[in-house]
Amino acid sequence: MNDKLYPDELVCSLIARKVHYLGKKGYKRTLHSMFGSPHVQNKYDLPSRLEDLSHATNLEVDELLYNHTLYPYYYSFLTDKQRENLTRSMIKGAGTGRSPNQYAGLTRSLIRSNTQLFLCPLCMKEDINSVGEPYWHRAHQLPGVLVCYKHNVMLHSCCPTCKSAIGFTTINEICITPAFCASGHNLTLTVQNHDENLFIVAVESYTLLRGIISDNTIIQQKYLQALRNKGHINKLRTSVIDHHFLMEQFFERFSPEFLRVIHVDIPQSDNKQSWFRKILRNQYTKNMHPIYHLLMMVFLSNTIASFLNISIEKDFNAGRWPCLNVACNFYREKVINRVIQEKREGNVKPLGVFECPYCGFTYSRVGPDKKRDDIYKIHHILKTGDLWDKKWEEIIKIAKGVKHLIRELKVSGTYILKKLRDNNLTHLLGGHEDFTKAQEVVRERFTIFLRDHKSTSRTELAQINRRDYWWLRNYDREWLEQILTNNELVLKKRKLFLEITRKNPKATRTELSEINDVVYRWLWRNDYDWLQNHLPPSRRSGKRLRHLE
Repeated sequence: MNDKLYPDELVCSLIARKVHYLGKKGYKRTLHSMFGSPHVQNKYDLPSRLEDLSHATNLEVDELLYNHTLYPYYYSFLTDKQRENLTRSMIKGAGTGRSPNQYAGLTRSLIRSNTQLFLCPLCMKEDINSVGEPYWHRAHQLPGVLVCYKHNVMLHSCCPTCKSAIGFTTINEICITPAFCASGHNLTLTVQNHDENLFIVAVESYTLLRGIISDNTIIQQKYLQALRNKGHINKLRTSVIDHHFLMEQFFERFSPEFLRVIHVDIPQSDNKQSWFRKILRNQYTKNMHPIYHLLMMVFLSNTIASFLNISIEKDFNAGRWPCLNVACNFYREKVINRVIQEKREGNVKPLGVFECPYCGFTYSRVGPDKKRDDIYKIHHILKTGDLWDKKWEEIIKIAKGVKHLIRELKVSGTYILKKLRDNNLTHLLGGHEDFTKAQEVVRERFTIFLRDHKSTSRTELAQINRRDYWWLRNYDREWLEQILTNNELVLKKRKLFLEITRKNPKATRTELSEINDVVYRWLWRNDYDWLQNHLPPSRRSGKRLRHLE
């Protein structure tokens, strides 16, 4: 017998071949010679005690890990700590605390490992011609893989003729790769695959098995960049990912029926804990099963290779950034060499904080920078510093109005307004002798205007009612943001409810309320008239309508 492992051969396949040639009486002797114990209980995917096997086969441990187990497939998406524990467990075995499958997160995953081994009839023929005998291949045992990545034919886990099982996955049940089933049927019978997605999953799974993802720290950034590139971002509200629209597009690429075939749980758009939503959140990216990442990468970029080649736009142009304090000697000079970058929860746009080392003026800006001049923009002033404050005191004594202050201090009208209000200087608000009264008038007028334009975007609001919109934006932005956010929330809830009614055209009022109770209740309390106009006719048959208070 050949004691060497063949290309892409599973470790358990070598053991099965050796036991087969020695006979059943040689089973425990084989395990003892290979692992130093006759009681080893190994799995086909992530076996342990590879250090012992290395001594027995004269193969390097890394060779066994990377070329004869499913280690590279799972390794790509683990945290550094998980990687360390998995590697130690597979090399050392007993005494490491947990099994390799536990360290890889497989025992908690909804994606289950195969309970039977798979073979490709054409690979089996090639193996017999090249090495004289068939063997179990790693690439055929990956989760969700039902076809051969080389030949695009269906894999066999049972006889295609009589359906009897042909291979099991525990170390004491694994047999050599058979050419015939127990009933004598030839297993080289091929069944051609006609599902393109099945072939894609097989090919891309093999890509992961080759271990091409060495650095997983930028995967989430690439997901967000791919979403930007494809327009899967909700422009309505602070660039939040529109999961409902995104999932619709995903199901057009991979239907729920297909996901069932490859044993992947079907995500729900309203479930924030579904794998589809969690995988796009940074804290979960490294703790998801590889097949989830595979599906997401293929959905966004067609292949894993093209996904990994996505160029991530720099959030803030590299190099130095300018001080934007007009009172500083280094105004508009690039003296800031460090940016504190913050990722905001649920928001794909980063926030950069910049502080001048000379005057302490600190400002923030939303990225990414698109143009060269974007570095001179300010989103919020966080701290002014002594120099700016001193200039403010000087200018305020001779100020002729808001425009004068803006021109001299080089900051926004919103910030000037805040300073004036904080210092009881609203008499400087350019012709408005009573700012509070003017504010009340504009607020009331804009509120009435919004009641008739609840389905209107911000851009359209600004175009239809330029006078009030821009007055509020310049002098009362906080209130404007609050009322517009509420208006956009109405839009979001309406959209969700219309989607529910579209998918359930025959549902009654009660049934609609039960499908998504949260949305229904919210609309009942906050948008009652609209809800009543979009509900089906009530069935007044003596039963009281459900009343939500």
